[in-house]
Amino acid sequence: MPQGVGNALRYAFENLNAGKRLISLDLKSDEGRETLLALVDKADVLFDNFSPGTLDGLGLGPAVLRARNPRLVYGQGTGYGTSGPARDNVAMDLTVQAHMGVMDVTGFPSSPPVKAGVAFMDFMAGVHLYAAIVTALVEAQRTGEGRVVEIAMAEACLCAPTSRLERCMWPSVN
Repeated sequence: MPQGVGNALRYAFENLNAGKRLISLDLKSDEGRETLLALVDKADVLFDNFSPGTLDGLGLGPAVLRARNPRLVYGQGTGYGTSGPARDNVAMDLTVQAHMGVMDVTGFPSSPPVKAGVAFMDFMAGVHLYAAIVTALVEAQRTGEGRVVEIAMAEACLCAPTSRLERCMWPSVN
């Protein structure tokens, strides 16, 4: 690894994870499920980025957790949503860029599509989910009732290619 890269990666990791604590649970074990339920009893927010339906299949989906803690804001981050024909598609930044047309407007007209230089689909989805969670938290403080909020990476990036909309409508415009 080139000199300084290790420090840059460590800085990036620390920057993205500042103030977080880690706990690892085996949700297929009774002990893991009980620990999660005890945490949910006191939690304001639970964030789930498993494949759609994974926690439901373990008996720990939003309906079960919110029945235990009605103030809970249950945030779900998915690739393509929790319902619909693409819900089970594997999603990561690169695949969402390709699927949603971002790569079509990145690069040069005479060459194949090119991935955007940074993993911005991940960040766009995260920022949208953050806004949804904070909004739901404010509502929960006022009403005592939490809710389920969901952001799909594919939906969060819908506005990204629109800055090149003129290319689609008026091909002669550069």
